[in-house]
Amino acid sequence: MRFHSQTVVFLLLFSMAHAYQKFFRQIFGSALMGDFLSTLPSRFQCVGIGKNFTHFLLFSRIHPDKPQPLMPDNQELLVKSDFDSSIPTKIIIHGFVDNLHLSDWMQRMKTRFLSAGDYNVIIVDWSCGNEFPYFQAIQNSKIVADELKKLVDFLRDSRGAEPGDFHLIGHSLGSHIAGLVGHGVPHLGRISALDPAGPRFYDAPLEERLDPTDAQFVDAIHTDAGSGLIDGLGMRMQVGHVDFYPNGGRDQPGCHNSPFSVLPRIGLQRVARYYITCDHFRSVEYYIESIRPLMLGPRFREPTCQLIGVACRDWETYAQGRCGDCTHPGNCAAMGYLSDLNMERGPEASRYEYYVKTAEEGPFCLFQYQVIVETGCGHEFCGDTTDLKSGFNPGVIRLELQTGEGKLARLSLDDNVDKKLKPGAQYVYLATSRYLLGEVQSAKVWWGYESKPEMAASFRSDTSGLNLKKIQVIPIDLPEKIKRFSVPEVTVLCGSTEKTIEKNQYLELSVNDC
Repeated sequence: MRFHSQTVVFLLLFSMAHAYQKFFRQIFGSALMGDFLSTLPSRFQCVGIGKNFTHFLLFSRIHPDKPQPLMPDNQELLVKSDFDSSIPTKIIIHGFVDNLHLSDWMQRMKTRFLSAGDYNVIIVDWSCGNEFPYFQAIQNSKIVADELKKLVDFLRDSRGAEPGDFHLIGHSLGSHIAGLVGHGVPHLGRISALDPAGPRFYDAPLEERLDPTDAQFVDAIHTDAGSGLIDGLGMRMQVGHVDFYPNGGRDQPGCHNSPFSVLPRIGLQRVARYYITCDHFRSVEYYIESIRPLMLGPRFREPTCQLIGVACRDWETYAQGRCGDCTHPGNCAAMGYLSDLNMERGPEASRYEYYVKTAEEGPFCLFQYQVIVETGCGHEFCGDTTDLKSGFNPGVIRLELQTGEGKLARLSLDDNVDKKLKPGAQYVYLATSRYLLGEVQSAKVWWGYESKPEMAASFRSDTSGLNLKKIQVIPIDLPEKIKRFSVPEVTVLCGSTEKTIEKNQYLELSVNDC
């Protein structure tokens, strides 16, 4: 392949950006946060002042790919459209420096909505007013919110549409637009905030930013969360009844690969935008993937993966596997499309932050498991009340589970913390798999170090092995799904006081027979 000199320079710059992403964020931040307050005009800076610069595009199952324009107080357009007040309405709102031509996520989200249910889907295009300077875009977003509020009121007054049937989905600055609409429309049904914008909103009063009072139910997904621009483009603070922080709310898996790895897939023109804003837009991808029915009916034989968030004190605690009880109401919730299932609706924000682990690339959903490992005290170790002869565990225990459906699930236990494994002790891990485990027929365990040879020294020369009492594998999922697909609430893998696992070797375990 031949490259022009400009292309080579471009790729070299972004290869350097892989190592100096924070530096690029600082440059971007300087441009984003430049003080333009003294020159703020009161309307969009577009050619043709006086026109309506916020465009509302309606899609339906009748015309899924043919947009139909809507305007507040325009009865003629409404009569010609497919708008049906008897079905729910989804309204998609983009954010800063985004439009229907620059990215396709709004079209993909619209298509997934129409596939999942019979909806009116309205895309809000305000790309005429969302460019630099950022402060001007914030001012323009207030105009967009006012026009969208007028449209909702118009559909209510003209067609009898109920405010509770409206669901607004906003990304970045679009999240706060949704909040402003909800602030002015009593009893709005739901707002989903996809990495709500942080800059200039951290300390904003409630009437100027999204908060839980803006709709009957507000859910948020934070993927580039920070308390300042250099930390992230999104907000760290809770803004909804339920706030999800996948992978801790920042540094999303797969977003910090070299630009060369994504170039063939997204093209040269989008590499810069992708690399700087990948974390920020990952919330959109998680949400789009989540748009599907729960599929609990009798005709569904295979469980679908849902991104399940678990209430926990912080990401580190969750990543160590210490939060995984979904049996208590409110402890777990589906992130995205179905997050309002089984959640208490009220004016106050949830006390909890919800955490979930994802894959590096789509499909992002992983089935999550809390794994509890109990070490035994066999004949060889009973006299050793300090450490097992294994010394430090290099952090890797691998399970191979064969299910009755013929699936082989491999679970790697590694919380990145070196532990001294003691006899008669208990250790907890978080594990993930592409499969929801059914009845496990056979199991074996491997213990040792795999990709961390520098940890080999942590094994003492007299190491003879690791003694296991049992391992419990507990699915982290919605109770109704576990019940519907007859998934065991816990699978117990039994060790033996007579057998030890030699380092870098497998040991067969019995199932539910301790």
